[in-house]
Amino acid sequence: FNSLSVDKTGSYTLTPSTTVSGVTTTPASGSFTVSPGAIASYVVSATTPQTAGAAFDVTVTAKDANNNTVTTDTGTEVTMSGTGSVQFDSDGDTTFGDNAKTLNAGTFTISAKDNVAESITITATSSGPRTGNSSSITINPGAANKLAFTTQPVDTTYGTTLPNVVVQLQDQFGNNVAQSGTSIALALTGSGTLGGTTAVATGAEGSATFSDLTVNRIGSKTLTASATSLSAATSSSFTITAKAITVTAVASTKTYDGSTNST
Repeated sequence: FNSLSVDKTGSYTLTPSTTVSGVTTTPASGSFTVSPGAIASYVVSATTPQTAGAAFDVTVTAKDANNNTVTTDTGTEVTMSGTGSVQFDSDGDTTFGDNAKTLNAGTFTISAKDNVAESITITATSSGPRTGNSSSITINPGAANKLAFTTQPVDTTYGTTLPNVVVQLQDQFGNNVAQSGTSIALALTGSGTLGGTTAVATGAEGSATFSDLTVNRIGSKTLTASATSLSAATSSSFTITAKAITVTAVASTKTYDGSTNST
């Protein structure tokens, strides 16, 4: 038998079957071991979803051409990369930015983190090139931590309503947080009084829209947005300008009669 092959690693015996004069014998061979082949690719796995700013584990496993784990490899250095803003911590010191790690019995686990709410894939690569990609991993925003003006107030003429001003809930990294029911209040810095609806609850997308604001004094102003347990936000500066007044002069004709009177 000169073309036998086994595509899975492990310990085996061969048992031939021989029948002579109606008697079947099945002598067993001695056991033998099938070892994995050379690394052909990598399997990269991580659970999804993850949370922005929170470290999570990524497991890398070396596979041969028959998808056996290459347990015999304890020395190949693998470089990690990814789409988006994902970073790696290969030595476990909680400092992210080192992205190379060595296989131990064909595998390793590395810590990863992404501060941006996005969908990413992670790639493992070694010389050859030999590579492998993870499935898509979703990074969700963290808990609401602060407020941000996503639509700023703009210069407006006295006596008119400001165009819509929008304030958004965000996590500590600036990712928008979709959370309804948070009351956001606006206050004016600068002379005058802020009129209209100055407290609005966020909708499902985590934003509050202020659509009827007015200011009763001209000059430069800013708005401050605040909410319970969240860091406040200050808008960019805007100006309330004086309303233009049009004056129409009407000429009159008078007749002078030579005396001191005119008509």
